Amino acid sequence: MAVVIESAEVTMTQYAYTQNYTIANVGNVNKVRVVIQVNPPNGVTDEAASSITPALTSTTNLQLRRESWGVSGQIVTVYYHIIVDDDQTVEHGEATFNQYPKNITVSDVGNLNEAYSIIYFRISNTSAIWYNLLAQHTLNATTNLKIWTKAYSLVPIGTYQIVKNSLLSVQSIEGTATETSYNVPISTINESKTILRIGFDNIGSISSPNQAKISAYNTTTNIKIISYSSGTLDYTLYVISDNRLKVQSVYESYTASSNVKTIASVDLTKTYTLLYGEKNYIASVNTGTLNLGQMYILAKLLTSTSVDIRRSNNGGAAFYIPWAVIEYTEGGQLYPFLKMIGNKIGKKIGTF
Repeated sequence: MAVVIESAEVTMTQYAYTQNYTIANVGNVNKVRVVIQVNPPNGVTDEAASSITPALTSTTNLQLRRESWGVSGQIVTVYYHIIVDDDQTVEHGEATFNQYPKNITVSDVGNLNEAYSIIYFRISNTSAIWYNLLAQHTLNATTNLKIWTKAYSLVPIGTYQIVKNSLLSVQSIEGTATETSYNVPISTINESKTILRIGFDNIGSISSPNQAKISAYNTTTNIKIISYSSGTLDYTLYVISDNRLKVQSVYESYTASSNVKTIASVDLTKTYTLLYGEKNYIASVNTGTLNLGQMYILAKLLTSTSVDIRRSNNGGAAFYIPWAVIEYTEGGQLYPFLKMIGNKIGKKIGTF
């Protein structure tokens, strides 16, 4: 099997700017992508302390970085996935997102239908308002990554990952949502083999955080963007299909801080989780003013049959979150060769 995933929950300790964590040897960092989810403690209102970027500084080290530990040396929980995939090529980079938009030259991905981007960024301004720190990002050319963020004046530092894989079928969509429940049509997908990567920007006119919970979830021909924005919402979407995947997607309402859900059995060494919101914000709560401990969500795999949808404070308000458990079950490096042979003889060969 060409995929191995290491997952762990760690803590950025009080007053720490940079912390290093030993990981299993990945062999080649250009075959690895990193996914993180962040959860600050209850009562935190400082976005800077929770703006964290991951970097692989060696084949055995994951480094988490932030520009500020906040106004009180805040402790922040991070749940990470190290995804080693022999079939992917990943370009890792770091840049200052100091323009609107910011264009970054990247290595030629060849085919935009087989590539996508992942970004994280960090800031030092402890008074920054969270909803100004959203970002859109897309590969708008085979050698260019385009990023929009209202935080550009705060000079955020970002890490980016450009993922290329010939086994993928990627729909890249850019647009503006004009309603709080907005439908984006897509080419037909198999939901059990498709994931989303999402970027948002330009939240319109906002007076408090409870007006801007944003997320997306999908059907076979539609992405639905949910927003409690009072204005337009610009978005970028990657709809990423991969026949090797088994995806369990859920969109539900929760009220507790910890919500343990039963899932179909998975192999934990080949499975990771995603939350379909900008960063890992909650999807929609339209009552009450929330602190960051209520807004940031983790979807942590507990066992092969359970996942915990968790935040550090429930605030007494229900929240809706689309989340997914993603397992690699089949395929691998042999598949492109079989597909090529199948095309030559005019037959479709399925995934093995």
